[in-house]
Amino acid sequence: MWGANEDARLLLRGLLRLHHCPVVHEVTDRDGLAGLPSLPGPTVLVVDSEGQPPEWEPEVGAVMRAQPELRVLVVLGRGAGSLESRMRAAGVAGVIVRPFAIPDFVRAVSSAAYG
Repeated sequence: MWGANEDARLLLRGLLRLHHCPVVHEVTDRDGLAGLPSLPGPTVLVVDSEGQPPEWEPEVGAVMRAQPELRVLVVLGRGAGSLESRMRAAGVAGVIVRPFAIPDFVRAVSSAAYG
């Protein structure tokens, strides 16, 4: 999971664990993103766009190029229509926009992991 906002990461982490999705690594900045471990099996990087620096979009592409087996799910704020289109065009496995229902988030993670 990558996100700058501790409260948002706590919430997303709790939702993932509640639905039996292990959170194996969490980063708060671009430096930590570069050190993501490569793990076996379907691995999803949940990117919370809230509070991210302006250059976070290219960083997502760089991580996807460095770890092609990694699947990326981006959590966007309301009103991010053009950003949602850009993320999908960049090849992320999924995009979910706040506010979202918990079952929708769980489905988005599962869909990102297993296609």
